[in-house]
Amino acid sequence: MDRLMPANAVVQHFAHWLPHYLGEKAVLHRESNGQGLASIAWAASAAPPERTVLLMSQLWQSRLDALPAYTPGARNWVPLQMVLQGTWCLMAGKDRHLPDYAALHRWLRTLHRPVRLGVPHSFGLPDLWMQAVARKTDLPWVSTSFALQRQAIHALLAGQVDLVLERCSDASLHPDSKVAARIDWQGVQLLAQVGLPASVRVPSFVQWQLPPIAPGWMAWFVRSEMSADRQEAVARALNAILLRDDTQALIAALQQQPVRMSTTDSQRFVRHTQTQEQSLQQWLERAANPLLDMGSLVP
Repeated sequence: MDRLMPANAVVQHFAHWLPHYLGEKAVLHRESNGQGLASIAWAASAAPPERTVLLMSQLWQSRLDALPAYTPGARNWVPLQMVLQGTWCLMAGKDRHLPDYAALHRWLRTLHRPVRLGVPHSFGLPDLWMQAVARKTDLPWVSTSFALQRQAIHALLAGQVDLVLERCSDASLHPDSKVAARIDWQGVQLLAQVGLPASVRVPSFVQWQLPPIAPGWMAWFVRSEMSADRQEAVARALNAILLRDDTQALIAALQQQPVRMSTTDSQRFVRHTQTQEQSLQQWLERAANPLLDMGSLVP
């Protein structure tokens, strides 16, 4: 699945309904569409703050520090409305009998080389998780990023990677379905997941004794320069669109988890996940350099 597809579909849907709920014209800035940090930099420096809303994922929100310091307002974003939560699945080939973490660890130790992990991108949450699991297993890990999920699965089945950390999908959960036809999901086993409904019988990362990973999210943001009254009006419109049945159905059809959060709950959720990611990064830094925890005791 194209990794830009969920964002593009969601943006177009909200842009269609925003004039109805906000009473104003809505225009997509197509030149910045799908440009990652470049889109955020444009919205921060060139777009009018009172008339700009930006759909940002946790991936890009966590990368704001990578923007040049001279980009005005690049980091001054306020979350208004959560839209969806993502999922993660840890996958292995079915030719391995891996009923639990102990079996996985035994197998990885027999490789006598770095564990090769396929990921959608080699920064952000996947990179943090790989660092954490490398420390837990006491083994070296390396990652390879793949533009498309099917490329990662093909690499797994071809033995080019040992494990894959990817977004879960209907195809991976139902390998016999028509949607799975383009990938040989029959050769893949799901070891652990986060973000899937409780009805899905796949253990969580915690149940597998693996480092946890946040499911990820997409949310609408506005510039902090937008007035409070304007933020409130825009938030009401975005929330009304989110709660529409067709919006919820669209998000589910994109193999994402729709949410029904208020503005207050959205802001609380985004800030909580920011704290989680920062805490994990700090833990990894301390684990890599125990002297950091000794402070003034270091001579």
